[in-house]
Amino acid sequence: MKIAIHSPFGVQAQEYGLLMATATYLRSLNHEVVQLLCDGAAELCDRDGEHNWKRQADSCLSCMREQCTISNEVKFERRGLSEFLSPEEIAESARQFAWASGQQLREVNFRDKDLVDLCAHSLRVRFGTVELAFKTESNIENSRRYLLSSWRVLRAGMSFMNQVRPALVIVAGGKDHISASLAAGVQLSSGALSTFQWDLASRTIKITHPQSKEIFNSDFVLTDPVAFRADLKSWPPDLIKMLDQLLH
Repeated sequence: MKIAIHSPFGVQAQEYGLLMATATYLRSLNHEVVQLLCDGAAELCDRDGEHNWKRQADSCLSCMREQCTISNEVKFERRGLSEFLSPEEIAESARQFAWASGQQLREVNFRDKDLVDLCAHSLRVRFGTVELAFKTESNIENSRRYLLSSWRVLRAGMSFMNQVRPALVIVAGGKDHISASLAAGVQLSSGALSTFQWDLASRTIKITHPQSKEIFNSDFVLTDPVAFRADLKSWPPDLIKMLDQLLH
């Protein structure tokens, strides 16, 4: 079975360690694992806040290296989101959003997906509230780039599903506009989706089962990639049991 994984922020995400542990376990069961990288397909991301919202020349390359921290060890196949966007789609999306007013932006949909809804968490991170994101010309211009990024990631996700045809996609996050848009692309393609989402209140990772939508809670948070061990014998038995549940 071919299974795709995605964690747009690499080791910066609380879910990253568990996601990579899951992928390693899947490999041990002879499943084919493909890591879908965020490779700069999005014009803006939540990590830009680390540089006062001014993306650096090497920001995306540095983030890509972090996304690959563990997969370098385990040797997953890797593909980039940008591979699944055609030059025509990039040009079309740029034209679609270039001159849209704040009100028009608030009404933009992709199929039945509300792009403002997909970007809501990231807009709050950047502006405080979704409403403030559309109040000034400067905010509107940046919001335009968030929605454009969402459109492109969603479209790339659908193309990825159509071309690679994974039986299951596991997405870390689901709140930021990149992971939320990818998840939406999987859903629009009628793909099986599982999300790994960090919950600060309980300090656990909430895992959604792809079929039953049952939520599992895991307190296995790997914050130090160097400490990662591909040897399954060193893993907690409860973790193995939970991963088995996820696959059935």
